[in-house]
Amino acid sequence: MDSTIAAFLAKEALGPEKVRKLKMSGVREVAKDYLVATGANQSDSWGKTCIKVMNNLYSPIIGLTKDELRTIVKKYNLNIRRVGENAHREGCKLKHLLKLLINMDYHGRAVSFANEIIHDVLDRYGYKREIANVKIIGPLSKNIALINIKPYPPKEIYDEIVEILVSEKSIDEVHIVDRPLELTISANPGIFGNEESKYWIEKGRLQPEFAAPIKIIWKKSKNERLATFHVVDFKFEE
Repeated sequence: MDSTIAAFLAKEALGPEKVRKLKMSGVREVAKDYLVATGANQSDSWGKTCIKVMNNLYSPIIGLTKDELRTIVKKYNLNIRRVGENAHREGCKLKHLLKLLINMDYHGRAVSFANEIIHDVLDRYGYKREIANVKIIGPLSKNIALINIKPYPPKEIYDEIVEILVSEKSIDEVHIVDRPLELTISANPGIFGNEESKYWIEKGRLQPEFAAPIKIIWKKSKNERLATFHVVDFKFEE
């Protein structure tokens, strides 16, 4: 919904011939030095920073809430393309990539593959879940997969998911989130200096999607390409 509204507003302002809607994999190749409109709004981590333009990324709807966006959809009768296969599956797998998407064949494949596998296995067992995802974190050169399933499933389910993920070349480490953990997060200056933004990222964005309590160690990023935040490391709490 968010990106559809952003595209609609851009077309209204600039004309349809000047706006292209791309998959994430095509953005970097096509955009080059041009401004890229995104659907960031008050329901996500970037929106909470209230930074409208950063690193050639621009959000025309950054100050709007989900309810306000739904009003726009209804008023202009916008067609929202539905994604996702069933009630358990996330529509957008990239939300589980908690780092920059630099290489689609490495970062993109890891998060896509992992989040397909976890649901394929759980569906096969008929396992009902409240949370089921694989977060991909770590430095850009290392993909660390964190398996989140809640309620915690039997060992045989975990074992099957782990066995498949460790065999995937784009995934370097695999861990099961079944106890409290500490995340080390590198954040852009706008987020790092804003306590409300950091609180929302921890409590509103990340904690609801982890299968165990999390604690965050914040670090200020020097990477100018980082628009929001990057989970660079983790450790289980003793």
